[in-house]
Amino acid sequence: MERHRAVIGNRRSTRDWLDALARSDDGGLFDDHGYGPVEPQHRAGEPEHLVCLLVAGCCRAVVSGRSVLLAAGDALWVPPYVAVTLEVVNAPSIAYRLRPRAAGAPETVSPFLRVPNSWALRPLLDAAVRELDAGGELATLCARSLLVATLSRMLAAPTGATGLSDTQTADVVAHARADPAGRPAIGELAAVAGLPQDTFARRFRATFGQSPRSWLVSSRVHAAARRLDTTDESIGAVASYYGYPDVFFFSRQFKAVVGVAPGQWRQRER
Repeated sequence: MERHRAVIGNRRSTRDWLDALARSDDGGLFDDHGYGPVEPQHRAGEPEHLVCLLVAGCCRAVVSGRSVLLAAGDALWVPPYVAVTLEVVNAPSIAYRLRPRAAGAPETVSPFLRVPNSWALRPLLDAAVRELDAGGELATLCARSLLVATLSRMLAAPTGATGLSDTQTADVVAHARADPAGRPAIGELAAVAGLPQDTFARRFRATFGQSPRSWLVSSRVHAAARRLDTTDESIGAVASYYGYPDVFFFSRQFKAVVGVAPGQWRQRER
């Protein structure tokens, strides 16, 4: 009964905090925002939150003395006044970042919250960064709503299962991305991690929140989205680079993962 009451109380506390953030009329809510290469950095004692989504590469965050490996698709939320150091493990490491000022944080975010397989946050953070780039009061209001939606999804993500170690995660990610057009088998990835295939599949899901096969698809598509952002290559050339036999199949899979077709993604206003 006491545990049940504690869970209910924590949920109410989280909801109240998000409600207060949504109602905030602080025009200086966002101290910093951006989308681009991750720069090695250290912060301690700053009054803003750090919210980021890694979309390419691999980083290590040391938060209050605890080391956390971040792979593409991982989201990280560090509350105010918590020391954090970011190190780039595999370059280029690309991320969305927001640094909002907001008092306190839900208890579940202490000392940080890492949520794997957070690709669903990409449209929210992409829109928030574009709104803040545009500037103005309305843009700030829109960005705040997008921030609340982002944090709500992070808080709702399941946690607690035993997954891969940091070393296994880094090795598997590096192997999967060594050949952009490759399609590594699950058994091949399991061998890289040094695990039986069944054990690997279970621990992989606990780490990334989805099956290895689904992760390979989403990881490939989001890498392609980054390439569409940073090059003038045709959609067909990008599809070929990532091993797709034709543009139609690439476009269908891209839209299933990102929510829009490759052409729409490239044409969005930045």
